[in-house]
Amino acid sequence: MRSFPLPLALWAGVMAAGCAFSGGGADGSIPDDGALDAALEPAPDADGADAGLPDGADGDGGSPARELRAAVMLGAGGFFGVSGADARGVLGSGADAFAVSAHYADIASGGPENPAGRIYLFPRTGIPAAAGEAALVLEPPDATPGGGFGWALASSCDLNGDGASELAAGNHLYSTAQAPNSGRVVVFWGEAGAPLSVARATLHTLPADVVRRSDSFGQTVLCADLDGDGLSDLVAGGQNAGLSDTGVAGVFFGKSAGLLATAERTLEPPVLANRQYYGAGLLWQDLTGDGREDLAVAGWGLIKGADVSGPHTGGVCVYPNGADLGAGPAGCLFPPGDAEIRFGLPLAVADTGRARLLLVGAPDFGTDSRGAVFVYATGPDFWSNQPTQVIASPQAADTGFPSALLYVPDFFGRERGALLVGAKYGDPPAGEAWAGFVAAYPLHPDGASFSDVPRWLSHPTPRAGDGFGAALVPLGDINGDGLSDFWAGIPEHLEGDVSTGFQTGGVVFFY
Repeated sequence: MRSFPLPLALWAGVMAAGCAFSGGGADGSIPDDGALDAALEPAPDADGADAGLPDGADGDGGSPARELRAAVMLGAGGFFGVSGADARGVLGSGADAFAVSAHYADIASGGPENPAGRIYLFPRTGIPAAAGEAALVLEPPDATPGGGFGWALASSCDLNGDGASELAAGNHLYSTAQAPNSGRVVVFWGEAGAPLSVARATLHTLPADVVRRSDSFGQTVLCADLDGDGLSDLVAGGQNAGLSDTGVAGVFFGKSAGLLATAERTLEPPVLANRQYYGAGLLWQDLTGDGREDLAVAGWGLIKGADVSGPHTGGVCVYPNGADLGAGPAGCLFPPGDAEIRFGLPLAVADTGRARLLLVGAPDFGTDSRGAVFVYATGPDFWSNQPTQVIASPQAADTGFPSALLYVPDFFGRERGALLVGAKYGDPPAGEAWAGFVAAYPLHPDGASFSDVPRWLSHPTPRAGDGFGAALVPLGDINGDGLSDFWAGIPEHLEGDVSTGFQTGGVVFFY
């Protein structure tokens, strides 16, 4: 892990001042000297022009500004940092863990160069200094190369009710001779007192009569108790799958004997036509306001309306908790207008304590695909409502905004949250262009909307092509200070020059 004498870039148009930093240990580690390795720019005062957030510094009653540190951990190649998930219970020792994947990493078996993909599991005992500190590394059980293993991860869950945790990983480019890139999901089964093992892995696909080439099944994965029987179920999306190339989500219901090898239910969009990319986004949250989680399935080319000739605006369909999945969604959310803006990718929820907001990305919104995040108040039949806010990218075009979404409830300090939006191809205000940035939008005091003026977060030493912000993953409170920590992926980070360097990938921890 590296610490840097250069500041963590947190911006409001200009570089923040007043940051204090340590120089780092001789081995590149962060010294335990109590000094800041990065500091957060103070939030604006209550009477400021850009959000009205108290900073606690001038008698306005707010909490002190958070001092945010950054630490970079490089990977070992293969787009390390492309995705991650909570992985509690998978190490078998009672220790919590988190997962970081590298979907194109070379694995130990299958020859000297076998980019099958790997998942690194780290104990949740602190910020790791290097990828080699992973307590466990998982690989596809059959060593199949080029399958994108780990592109998507579900948070650990109990699929068979034995009290041990399972981990499901998408393998969306897995190929057979008959169906190249059709995809699959790999499930690693927990056992009491033992870590996960490749020896206890099972493979799961769509039904044989549905599988086609380039389905990309496993592009998204989710664990949730859909049927309320106390066992988690597995949902996986394939944006090109389905007999009409609509995209589908396959459902595997949890059972004491384990999951079936093929999906028991396939969810399709209401209009059966191609180019809808259904299943590209999955979410399990209470969206209807009844206190129970609902399933949301996004398709970034979903057809608006009931006609196959309608516009492919993209949309999000909702299956309320306890409803019959076979009956289809209760409703689908579409953006205002008919522009094809890839609405639905990515998805997230911000639970601010005063409101529960659905956040929906639209990377092709605006002139030259500027990109935007649509904010919706959740509640009964919310899919009939207009957005309460549309947050456009702070940069002109083609930044990847929004690559990822994450709400951090105490980003600026206790009870002072922010919406983080990744732009993996964006230009940070300092460092090399096209390195990526994360825009941090302060939560307004009403708890139901965000400031339009972001702070900008970047890699401490931005390099072109890092992909900073491609993933934003919560860590919980990993360092014990009572505040929420997270990491941002830099899966395309290169050490050295373009011609002779090595693409390590990596993550930037913020704590």
